[in-house]
Amino acid sequence: MRRALPAVAAVAALGLAVGTGPASAAAPPPVFTRASATGGQLFRAYSDALVARDKARIRAILGPSFMIQRGNGSWANRATYLADLPALRDYALTQVHQSRSRGTLTMVGLTTADLMVDGVPFRTTPAPMMAVFRWSGGRWWLVAQGNFNTPK
Repeated sequence: MRRALPAVAAVAALGLAVGTGPASAAAPPPVFTRASATGGQLFRAYSDALVARDKARIRAILGPSFMIQRGNGSWANRATYLADLPALRDYALTQVHQSRSRGTLTMVGLTTADLMVDGVPFRTTPAPMMAVFRWSGGRWWLVAQGNFNTPK
């Protein structure tokens, strides 16, 4: 499989307030400081950090108001997500489409993932996803994510 992200689903409000974010020992991947980055590039860099289980890098990517909604009904904010990261072993991201407006980049696509959340394996068939990134402080922040994948 090609690297892309796991779970992502119905994302709420795009106008989420994002500052420069909490201090982190790790810097975000370089693509996060390029205003011209695409949603696919940002999502793949984030997914690669998940596969590597690099919590410091993930912390540097997630905006302070980050929320995720999963297809199984579970959700997490930034703090609860970082406290219990999903186990993403591999992924593929396809059919990416994006929209940009006033510092917000919204992307949708299909992900195929080898993913476990809270010890529960998710289906490995392609599933719709959505991610919202916000440009603030000279970089992109992942502020919302939705995943329509469901457990096996």
